[in-house]
Amino acid sequence: MREDDVIFRVDAGATRGLSFGHLFRCHEISETLKTQNGVGSTFMMRDFAEGVRAARGLGVNVMTMPPDAQPAMEAELLAGTPVRRIICDLPNAETVDIDSLRQAGKKVLVLDDFGNKTLSADFVINGNLAKQHCQYEQPDGHCQKLYCGADYCVIGQRFFDRRSQWVSPAVDKVLITFGGSDPTGITEKTVRALSGVSSLKTVTVLAGPGYQHNDRLHHVIKAASGPKFYLKENVPDIVSEFLEADVVIAAGGRTAYELAAMGKPAILIPSIDHEVSTAVALEELGASVNLGPWGRSSAIRLSQVLRELNEKARRERMLKCGRAIFDGKALNRVCAVIDGMA
Repeated sequence: MREDDVIFRVDAGATRGLSFGHLFRCHEISETLKTQNGVGSTFMMRDFAEGVRAARGLGVNVMTMPPDAQPAMEAELLAGTPVRRIICDLPNAETVDIDSLRQAGKKVLVLDDFGNKTLSADFVINGNLAKQHCQYEQPDGHCQKLYCGADYCVIGQRFFDRRSQWVSPAVDKVLITFGGSDPTGITEKTVRALSGVSSLKTVTVLAGPGYQHNDRLHHVIKAASGPKFYLKENVPDIVSEFLEADVVIAAGGRTAYELAAMGKPAILIPSIDHEVSTAVALEELGASVNLGPWGRSSAIRLSQVLRELNEKARRERMLKCGRAIFDGKALNRVCAVIDGMA
């Protein structure tokens, strides 16, 4: 590691509230930093097997620490490296001992999604579209730089390069994707809900790198009726999968933003509390339909929404509204902030 490299403090795993979105966001940033400025990156991660395996599969340099490492050990490991710039992308970044890192001469940037907290980092970036999650209290005696909103929502360039240009006459092909691990099990529930929906021709189901119930999902799909179901595991080109579908059913995390940026009509089923506000915001902006967290009436509601989305004009409006939210420059803006940390 060199002094002018970057360390990403990030975790991934099949754990409720964690999944793989933070890892993929950091990978997008690290690849852009390397391409644009030759900046090297190291990912320091808790040793969750499925998360570390996915990171190494992306080709990144990984340093591990024990899964139960306490903040003091974490800070000691980070402070002991020659790297001056540290980027924290964690669902609980406030638990990181940022003050100790800054006292050790490190510059710290936090990629946050929740707001409503005090962070002693030098920089905070929050790309959440929900304004209530972009509120922060400034630390006493500390001048912090804050960047919020859609202009800083990190989405890979490939989602803009291959944006949807048209919508199909009817909803024949549906894609189901609930992130890298789907720890809440919504994939199976959605498959069961779509079984017997005769208006659909095909349903493609994606299982991410951390999905741990493949055998059971195979059984559920085999028992399904109506449309033809396909299961694909850890696909290398998710953009092509998005383009192939008429409608995508997803959670309210990073995938929801990627779908909106592409202009792909989506039905969002938040898998955890903090995703609800994202799904609400994207529905208010006209890009998606928010089904809400899975409940007793979700299966009936899902079929109803799919019938409503057969209206081509509505999906055309969703395409235009989603594409209007993001200008495709957020990744470069975020990298410019990181460049400014040097």
